[in-house]
Amino acid sequence: MSQNQTDTTTRTLSEWTLKNSPHILILTILTSMVVALVRVIPIELQRRIVDDAILGSAQDQLYPYCFWLFISTMMALGLKFAMLGLQCMLGERGLVDMRKAFFQKSLLLPHSFYHKHSPGTVVTTLINELGYVGDYLGTAWSLPLVNILTLLGMGAYLASLNPLLAACSLCVYPASMLVLPGIQRGIN
Repeated sequence: MSQNQTDTTTRTLSEWTLKNSPHILILTILTSMVVALVRVIPIELQRRIVDDAILGSAQDQLYPYCFWLFISTMMALGLKFAMLGLQCMLGERGLVDMRKAFFQKSLLLPHSFYHKHSPGTVVTTLINELGYVGDYLGTAWSLPLVNILTLLGMGAYLASLNPLLAACSLCVYPASMLVLPGIQRGIN
């Protein structure tokens, strides 16, 4: 019994996600990779619309470029919607398991605890507080992965256009990673 209590309170958030739905997590990671790739395509198409079709006087290419821009934008929206669904599934599955485990733990509390605190308050607090954790479980894997892969994809795209511009643009991120934690600590 004490082993179950220890597991409930010492498990990391990643363990809650990995235990419940590893296949959804893998699908979320794959979708994140595709989303990062699809985010670069509209930028290239916009460049081609301006450079080739409008400035280059290739008016016959304007409609195909605009069509593919529309298709790539719709793909990005569809993938974002799918990723949101996967994030919700990850969060909900982890949340259900977490609530069950903590409810079982609350049943093991001594009766004197419930003389001081009403059972309704304990259950309401448990449900409300774990809701935020469930939201986090859904986005903990996909959001950082999408952002990092998008940064790398955009950096590679910029490097293919102008390496100096890419280096200048990407230098901002390490500098901000050094400065922002200190600012955050000061605010907290």
